[in-house]
Amino acid sequence: MPQWLAALVTCVAVIATTAVALAQASDAIRPFSIQVSDAALADLKTRLDMARIPEPLQGAGWTHGTDIAYLRQLVAYWRTGTSICASAPRRRAATRMRD
Repeated sequence: MPQWLAALVTCVAVIATTAVALAQASDAIRPFSIQVSDAALADLKTRLDMARIPEPLQGAGWTHGTDIAYLRQLVAYWRTGTSICASAPRRRAATRMRD
């Protein structure tokens, strides 16, 4: 598994685990904030820029794991379709609610 994909999987696992723990902690709706360092965002951008996606197996689709066409679209979206670094201050300032 490529290093950038392993990091992304780890990040998603941490978020999912945190979400479950928060949901179990209380039923009250309370504000929270997201703290993502600029270094972590720069690292993510670098990893996405360096992603080496293999050529798909002919006709494989989702049969042998992730569909390569979908993976290419996903990486391209995170690479260019969002402004992760530019929106970080706005995300940090926004009040979010959790239940």
